[in-house]
Amino acid sequence: MKIVTTTVAAAMLASLGIATFAAPVSSATAPARSQVNTWTTPTLQRQLTAPVTGTAQVKAPARPVSTAQAKKSKKKNRAYISRSKLKGTWGVYKGPGEEAWVAYERSSGAKKKYLGYIANKPKPRWMGAWIADNDIGRVTKAYIENSQQGNKNAWVQLTIFRMDPWYTESQRRAPTDQQVRSYKRWIDNSAKAIGNTKTILVLQPDSTFLRGVPNFKKSSGLIKYAAKKYGALPNTRVYLETGGWDWPAPGQGGAKEAARLLQASGIKYADGIATNTTHYNSTGKDIQRVAELVKIFNKRGIRGLKGVINTSSNGKGFTFGNYTGPDPDHAFACKPGNLRGTCVTLGIPPTTNVAAAKWKLSKKSRRLAAKYVDGYMWIGRPWLYRQNIPFMEDRAVQLVKSSPFYKG
Repeated sequence: MKIVTTTVAAAMLASLGIATFAAPVSSATAPARSQVNTWTTPTLQRQLTAPVTGTAQVKAPARPVSTAQAKKSKKKNRAYISRSKLKGTWGVYKGPGEEAWVAYERSSGAKKKYLGYIANKPKPRWMGAWIADNDIGRVTKAYIENSQQGNKNAWVQLTIFRMDPWYTESQRRAPTDQQVRSYKRWIDNSAKAIGNTKTILVLQPDSTFLRGVPNFKKSSGLIKYAAKKYGALPNTRVYLETGGWDWPAPGQGGAKEAARLLQASGIKYADGIATNTTHYNSTGKDIQRVAELVKIFNKRGIRGLKGVINTSSNGKGFTFGNYTGPDPDHAFACKPGNLRGTCVTLGIPPTTNVAAAKWKLSKKSRRLAAKYVDGYMWIGRPWLYRQNIPFMEDRAVQLVKSSPFYKG
């Protein structure tokens, strides 16, 4: 979880090109379409040993595989094949509203190479109350056009973060009637702008804050309104955010508590669940949480749900509450070649190939991912100061260089 102040609104307005964009800063001076490849499961291939010359012995041919063995092997491989609803091209926004893209365009040499690893990945743009009710439609249309680059079949990604009040303020008071009207007007204009666009939409990060609001029905009802509105769009896939494996943690009610929040927030109108948006849980842990939630809702008659998991920040996963530094919202970036301790680095790149062996997940996690997860996304923004703003070039470079998934 993270605590922010209302002064962030002006800065985030700039990130969408509505006002002057904040210049990137280095970590030392910070205040305290391309298409993404979608992989198919590799086909098992047997390599025949070539004949050898001289006195070396020639290996005997391998035994033929029985029909029963072949069927067993085929069934085992099917367990790792993703049946994602999000397969296809994921568009990449390349414009002034994306902090990493701005820094990438300005850079050169080795730094440009590292920043390009972030800038050229598909990422959902965060949109919220810092964009005026009357502007959100225009801003959304411009974002869609840039992201698709003329390819109407490309998926556009959005993170809707419109609740107001939220975070600390939301724990003290409920939305006023005026804020309720503004929220609904904003959502209506946003949904109208999306229209028939193929969209992956993450709704209300850190929604676990609902646990402490003074008027649960009123606040959760607003998220439900948005879920219903976006869920009615023909080509939009809605994923309601629900913290992660550690929030609500098992000691806080775990998956059952998360299900309570999701039910009240309109999960019946959504396509699934989003997790780990601002936390650092290992991918395996959040696969487990998604699977638990899907099973709970299956029993309640809400079927067909799947999950998307944020992997932008968990290349070296750890529990948020176990962070050993001063500020878990701005956890130290891992050092290249040194992933010891609680530090942040980039995780699995955005993909729908969630059960691939190259992600080094356990066999259990791979099976669960293939069944319950639609994709890994870079929803979180660890390259920003306190995951918010401004963009930090030196930190971003370190996140790339230290990532076990960066291959140069």
